[in-house]
Amino acid sequence: MRKLFKQIHLWISVPVGLIISIVCLTGALLVFEKEITRAVSPHLYTVDYTEGATPLKPSQIVALINNQISDTLEVNSLQTAQNPEEAWMVSFKNAGRRQLSINPYSGEINGWVEGSSFFQIASLATGCSCSERSSVNRKNHCRHKYPAHGGYSDIRFSNLVAP
Repeated sequence: MRKLFKQIHLWISVPVGLIISIVCLTGALLVFEKEITRAVSPHLYTVDYTEGATPLKPSQIVALINNQISDTLEVNSLQTAQNPEEAWMVSFKNAGRRQLSINPYSGEINGWVEGSSFFQIASLATGCSCSERSSVNRKNHCRHKYPAHGGYSDIRFSNLVAP
């Protein structure tokens, strides 16, 4: 009887241990999602900063963006960085996790920042199935306690009219 329980314990613990290992590894990767994505595409997250340069006003940034993008996209929010060497991020309504990286000093578009499918799959493996996991719009969404973008402030443009 004791030998039977050892065999049952062995064959149950192997798949359970494998599942726990996968959850732990994907969770560890998700902790470093921001650092990994910034290391892979630094041109989307950094800008050239000269001492004393001042960023454009948010309304000017929105006006420049509206002139450069499709009419089907509507600006939802502008995330300003506290670090002067970081790009600002623009979110759009109905664009999912896609954000536009923009140089706050020139208004030049650096490119699109898209949510990695790898990190979306990894978030499913850790038990979070929400599509807004790393969005600034979520407040305590899925009980994630870490900030989505360290050092960013979120400005809403629902009532802002660009000059």
